[in-house]
Amino acid sequence: MECRNCQQTLIASADFCHHCGAKVVQQRLNFARLFQEFWHVVTNVERGLWATMRDLLLQPAQVILGYLDGLRKKYTAPASFALIVGAIYSITALIYPDIYVHESMLEGVLLGGGGRPDWAESLMLKMIPWRLPLLFAPVLSISLLNWLAYRKQYNGAEHTVIGLYYFGQISLLYLGILLLIEGISQMTGSNNIVQLSGLALFLLVTLWYKLRVYRACYRHTKAWKATLKPILLFLVGFLINMIPYFFVIALYLDESS
Repeated sequence: MECRNCQQTLIASADFCHHCGAKVVQQRLNFARLFQEFWHVVTNVERGLWATMRDLLLQPAQVILGYLDGLRKKYTAPASFALIVGAIYSITALIYPDIYVHESMLEGVLLGGGGRPDWAESLMLKMIPWRLPLLFAPVLSISLLNWLAYRKQYNGAEHTVIGLYYFGQISLLYLGILLLIEGISQMTGSNNIVQLSGLALFLLVTLWYKLRVYRACYRHTKAWKATLKPILLFLVGFLINMIPYFFVIALYLDESS
């Protein structure tokens, strides 16, 4: 019998291919087996997605530097992790449409915390097709800024790995903050104050996590640089990440004129 993945001859009664490591599947796929595999992935706290989420929060260097050093089985790959987070974001948006943090900040700046006039309602509708591309745009700016600031330590692909893991975990943290703020808003009814507090909390959490990741993953010659450089990168990155939103506004204004 041959392995269906690498076509090498299998050892008799083997559960896994000795050549490529793929699991030997001898039974036909059915819904029960499909659900069993899905449940194993979801509930396995030592490997895969849950382990990646947990360790990125508690020990980010173990995940990021481990992946760069060749640890590829225990954790979800960075691109897959970011895409899964994007899918979670999309599903959550079906329940809470206003979860896109830069869009919420832009709306707050334009409206000044007041009611939403007709032009703003039309603008936010124009934003909808751009939401997912704009959600992933920070990965590019994060990776580029990391390369510019620490180009002697890692190459472009390695900086992208750091950016993908960082972006994915920050997005998950924001979703957690969102659910907390939504719960408080429903109980208290003070939407504006609570929403502004949520955005402030998100910025603080983002800055805290950036310092945690960058101190662990990048080498700094002096202690003050380990704090100052990540803060500067955070501020510059935030400004860069707002540019696409203003570009969408320019397109909207051009179409409206």
